[in-house]
Amino acid sequence: HQYASSFHFLKAGQSLQPKNPDLLMLLGIALPHLDDVENSFRAYEQALISDDVDPLVHLNYAIVLYNNDKRKSATIQLSLFDSKWRKAKQHSTDQEIRDTFMKLGAILQVGKEQGTQRQRRLGHDNTINNEEMKDIESKEEKDNNN
Repeated sequence: HQYASSFHFLKAGQSLQPKNPDLLMLLGIALPHLDDVENSFRAYEQALISDDVDPLVHLNYAIVLYNNDKRKSATIQLSLFDSKWRKAKQHSTDQEIRDTFMKLGAILQVGKEQGTQRQRRLGHDNTINNEEMKDIESKEEKDNNN
């Protein structure tokens, strides 16, 4: 019920600010948990239209894409996150986001850390869902077993 409540709250906010990229990103996070992946993709695509896109939009979109077997698109979004995150100089200030990037980056082979041994601890903040990170781990294990 938490995601349904979030969805209704975010839709109300979106009616007041229809092009707000942060609201669209949060909708993109909530919708897969309501079995609406296609509208999640649409929300992220709308969020990316804004000129002032938070790099986290790319990271969260990469997670949803990866969890829905869209590996190539996830790689593109994760690369965009990496580039924008480094330019914004935020990469050194939030260890949890960095850990999440390193985990998915190692799987998709994105970023400087791709060849190094990655950390096993998964970080998450209010915008990155722990269930999504578990999906990443299980898909990684499946990939490694093939």
